[in-house]
Amino acid sequence: MITVYTQPGCKLCERSMQKLDDAGLEYNMIDLSEDPKALFYVTEVLECRTLPVIVSGKTVIRGFQPDQLKTLIEQLKKGDAE
Repeated sequence: MITVYTQPGCKLCERSMQKLDDAGLEYNMIDLSEDPKALFYVTEVLECRTLPVIVSGKTVIRGFQPDQLKTLIEQLKKGDAE
């Protein structure tokens, strides 16, 4: 399962989620402004300071990384992602 950590008004988060939508992939969206535990996880455990943060299995994409997101989408569509 894919999880996208976001916050209101994040245009790059919206672009990332649009790419997932266009690929027909389902994901959970977690708004960090409403979930303190998720915020702690993203900032302290994953040590991310930029959004979006996209997590799928062992893959963590920090920030808007279109090439990494494209690779993840390709792997998920082929069934190769962990």
